[in-house]
Amino acid sequence: IPTESLLNSMYFVNSDTGFVVGLNYCNYPKVFKTTTGGQSWDTLSIPTNESFNDIMFLNKDTGWFAGTNGSIFRTNDGGSSWINQSIAISDDFKTISVLNKDTCFVAGDNGKMYKTIDGGSNWLLIPTGTTNTINSMYFSTNSTGFIGGWGECIYRTTNGGQSWTQQYNYGSAFAITSLFFTDSLHGFGISEYRLYR
Repeated sequence: IPTESLLNSMYFVNSDTGFVVGLNYCNYPKVFKTTTGGQSWDTLSIPTNESFNDIMFLNKDTGWFAGTNGSIFRTNDGGSSWINQSIAISDDFKTISVLNKDTCFVAGDNGKMYKTIDGGSNWLLIPTGTTNTINSMYFSTNSTGFIGGWGECIYRTTNGGQSWTQQYNYGSAFAITSLFFTDSLHGFGISEYRLYR
């Protein structure tokens, strides 16, 4: 990958095929793809100047990118072409979680979260119970998921995102930046200075 790129997120679908999103030195978005386990990378063409903050794929063909100003793009052919599924808002999306080919969540600024159940054709605003920026999201099952954000707060849903309950709130000036769960009860979160379990 070109060293002048600022890399934001990475997702591998298997040991060979992976994708990375970021920015070049002029702040233009870049998407890179490898089919050689990272030994070589191709730069993909994308139809937008919005920055991508997160990426997730179901398989080597189908995946989504989410980023600034409500931008959401889907590919069904491994990045050769892109479908614009963006939402007309000025908020930035920081995180994305894809459950299946129809169901996907995006979340970010001001605690805003959107859900699609038709593959991204339509998006529904989901109340999260927070106005803090959501930086990370992880679903351990189709019904159980977690979000983390500024204030080092963590919220949980057990009904597929219909409602969210606060699980933890440290109340600091820092953010939960990543979440990972091994099952619906056990997981880890990190902030700038802390590791949570």
